[in-house]
Amino acid sequence: MSTPPSSESVLRLYYSPDINMYFFKLSYAKRFSNIIEDVTEKFRYWVDPRPLQPIDLEFLNQVINLPTDIKRRLISIIKNCLTIVNVANDDILDKVIEFMCNGEVLGTLNYDLWYLNYYFIPGKLGSAILYKEGYYNKMITDEHVIKIYDVITKDNSINFYLAFTKDDRLCGVGIRRGKSITIVRKWYPEYVEDILSVLSRPRKTIYDLFRCNRDYIEHLVSKVHKVVKYFEIEKGKRGILGFSGGKDSLLALTLLINANSNVKPIHVFIKYADHEKTLDYVNYVSNKLGIEIYVITLQEDKLCNYLKYLGLPTRGHRWCTPLWKLSPMVKFVKERFNLDKIVSYTGNRRFETFKRSLRPATYIDSEARLLTHSVPYKFPKLLEYLYLWYVVKLKLHPDYLIGIERVSCIICPFKTCQELKIMENRFSNEFQFWYPYIDKVLKAMFVSEKCINFARDRHLWRYYMLYKETEQISKTFKLKIYKPIISLSKLNQFLNTLYKENYYFSLTFNIDGVNLEKTYLFIHNLTTLYNYNVLMNDKYLIIYDKDCSIKFMLEEDKIYLEGFYLNENALEKVLKIIKLFIMSLFCIECYHCLINCEYNAIKLPFEIITSKCIKCELCLDTCILARYLVDMLIYAKILNIHNAISRIELRREKFKEHILTKKNILSSEIEWLKS
Repeated sequence: MSTPPSSESVLRLYYSPDINMYFFKLSYAKRFSNIIEDVTEKFRYWVDPRPLQPIDLEFLNQVINLPTDIKRRLISIIKNCLTIVNVANDDILDKVIEFMCNGEVLGTLNYDLWYLNYYFIPGKLGSAILYKEGYYNKMITDEHVIKIYDVITKDNSINFYLAFTKDDRLCGVGIRRGKSITIVRKWYPEYVEDILSVLSRPRKTIYDLFRCNRDYIEHLVSKVHKVVKYFEIEKGKRGILGFSGGKDSLLALTLLINANSNVKPIHVFIKYADHEKTLDYVNYVSNKLGIEIYVITLQEDKLCNYLKYLGLPTRGHRWCTPLWKLSPMVKFVKERFNLDKIVSYTGNRRFETFKRSLRPATYIDSEARLLTHSVPYKFPKLLEYLYLWYVVKLKLHPDYLIGIERVSCIICPFKTCQELKIMENRFSNEFQFWYPYIDKVLKAMFVSEKCINFARDRHLWRYYMLYKETEQISKTFKLKIYKPIISLSKLNQFLNTLYKENYYFSLTFNIDGVNLEKTYLFIHNLTTLYNYNVLMNDKYLIIYDKDCSIKFMLEEDKIYLEGFYLNENALEKVLKIIKLFIMSLFCIECYHCLINCEYNAIKLPFEIITSKCIKCELCLDTCILARYLVDMLIYAKILNIHNAISRIELRREKFKEHILTKKNILSSEIEWLKS
């Protein structure tokens, strides 16, 4: 989960010192200047900068370790420079806001999970300013900031030290950690006067930045026109777009409208997960652009049913997007259009995350079985803002004005602690709904009430199933955590017990009474897919072949499952039968298997239509409930959590392979996708 260093970013940021301007393409930069500098690595983390926002200055003003006059000085400098901001997430720091003024880093605001507040770490420019203002502690080092020769403490209230060489050149910053000093920044040594010279560069505005990059923006816009022409005119496809209300989906929608696309935007609204201002914003965009945005509402009982069996979405267990957003949207589309004639447009950008940078612009979405294209694929965040501000001229979603970096559910596990705190304060009524689910996860992760309270304040439930991160955080904050294997069974009470010894294991499923009709449905589904022997009476059901025997004991309000397997291959057989059992008796009607069955061989609640089924087993791989309960929980209990995660990744890859070789995707399209 660690953020990659900015040196690994696929996005390059070029800067011209003589005209004080940033560019995102070297050839365009050279049109304006002969002196070009790649400033990507000056940032600390993955680089995808955006314009400075008023909320950034508010956060800077909240910094606790700088006096008022210094704060004012820094804010004044930021306002008078051409300043852009890079925002990154870090497991321990939680959120990092980095200010670059006139091509030089002023410093970063780091959100501290211990104190639940920001602290300031100066960059090269910030260090030079603080030194000139006389507000610093100092250490004398070598040029590489490895050896520390002397330490001079002027003020014990300051937690950082500016590093200087013996000839008084500024070369880095260190933070005091107890009695030691940890180096957090280093750069090639420079004299303070030379560093401060960047403040005298020509004053430029964000609009100047837009004008200088306009040719490149128009180049990116022209790519969208080519894509729309290829998919919609040449291939005769209809476009759909999942519209969240965030800047990425807004950019995608406006670019498609600009290219005369036939796109149908769809917004899925979820009570308690989305707040009403999002719905208001969707209506605002619809009216301003003069285009209908279809709104689908996920019913509350459906939401609660998903949460009952799957628990709270967390990092490492993010089942929410396919069930809450994707399935309702694809169901809506499938009922109105032929899915094979659909191209699904998205607002995904290459520079958002490291994983997304590895994915091509056009691909097959394995969860939805849809041909998918990322419309603003090569738009940097900064140019995205500029296009929306100066070309589209629409207001952005109000979440961006309060310090949220991406529009998502108020409970999204990929929000930072600081963002979740903002949501918790602003939308307390909606957040109340989630507290029981949050507490359930925290009780499965941490041992004592003291640890749980600490973790609740910092929303550490996000890291459930990311055990390396959880252990790292627990060591940092001295929290006692449960072993992963215990927390798995604690979290999901649907699987009441799991006992394993050698080649024997047993499970108990808690249900609201045994439904004999559903038991017969399970047998029907089983015999459609497999040729196992079946014995049944009013107390038990036995399924067996030469390798394994599985017994289901039926009681008034429980079903006990006992499985025996003779060799390693039989384990897979047992797990498939358990999956089919769960799907038949506990179907949550999420529509996911129906989306992915291209032979229409399924009806809900989950039942296989024998005459249409070709026994491809895709339904077993696509059922998110079965994937979680079997591929994750049960498999982790039999072996371990790491094996379970590897298993899910392998099955996803196998599924993607199947999708890519579908007969109804033209070979010419596959070739085009590869290119």
